[in-house]
Amino acid sequence: MRPRGKLADKILEFLSTGEKTQVEISRALGLSRSRTSEILSELEIQGKIIRRKISERTIEVKINRDSNLIVGILPSSEYVYLIEAIEDLGLNYILKIFNNSLEGFKELILGQIDILASPLVSGYIFFLLDERIKPIMGIARGGGGIIKKSDRGILGTTPFSKMDRLSRQKKGFQIVYYKGIEELLEAYGKGKVDAISIWEPYLTLYGGKPENNHETCCALFGNVLNDLKEKLIIKYVELTESNSKPERGIKVISEKLGFEPKIIEKSLKSYEFDHSISKDDLEKQLRALGIGVAKNLGDFLGNGHKESI
Repeated sequence: MRPRGKLADKILEFLSTGEKTQVEISRALGLSRSRTSEILSELEIQGKIIRRKISERTIEVKINRDSNLIVGILPSSEYVYLIEAIEDLGLNYILKIFNNSLEGFKELILGQIDILASPLVSGYIFFLLDERIKPIMGIARGGGGIIKKSDRGILGTTPFSKMDRLSRQKKGFQIVYYKGIEELLEAYGKGKVDAISIWEPYLTLYGGKPENNHETCCALFGNVLNDLKEKLIIKYVELTESNSKPERGIKVISEKLGFEPKIIEKSLKSYEFDHSISKDDLEKQLRALGIGVAKNLGDFLGNGHKESI
């Protein structure tokens, strides 16, 4: 059970960037000191945080990294089976949602999160900067589409992603880039763009139709022990191949994104959940985005499963 729900989540997200004092937490979140202390006490009992008195009036607070897996995702329903697998393995975890892959990979590189689910092509770009960035496994294929007011004009999308690749296939549009889903939806609502390339569950919510695309969208990245990697992969394959309903994953994602569970569940039909990663598929996506394969893709995919098991 999560103490105080969203307030606890906000505190954990605030702490994910580093240790803070109890007073800093109160001020940042606009909470009274007594309310902050109550929530922190519950989190401490659950083993999610560690508190240390460093002076008579100052208490330092930090996430208990030894007992919690810090998981980063983007705002998408694609990760329901990943959450289900983590829950099924009985792991204590803290979930953090990033607006875009740049924010997520920055924290992964800095060691502020343990694993990150993000577009595969974005991962390759960050691999060119830091060779530690390698996929553990794929997450899913498909899950994207375009909503539009016109067949021509300006099309909004996010850079170096599968949505970017999808957008470049559309003729008659000039492409403009936005940082994340909120900016895309705002631009579309205000008429700044004539179409936007978006992903689930937003595609379902806005009545869009998924493109018939079988390219890998996201993958899981991170520096965790091999034993945990194998457990995650095995559990993920078990859950996705059994076609079991990821009830806990749906619940967590719906709460985090503010969607009704039925919308999240309906959106899953747009995906083909598959842990494998194809080298040919990745190379095709990179070349379509105008990204030269400057390094051996085999090095990048070294930790990932290139074929189904």
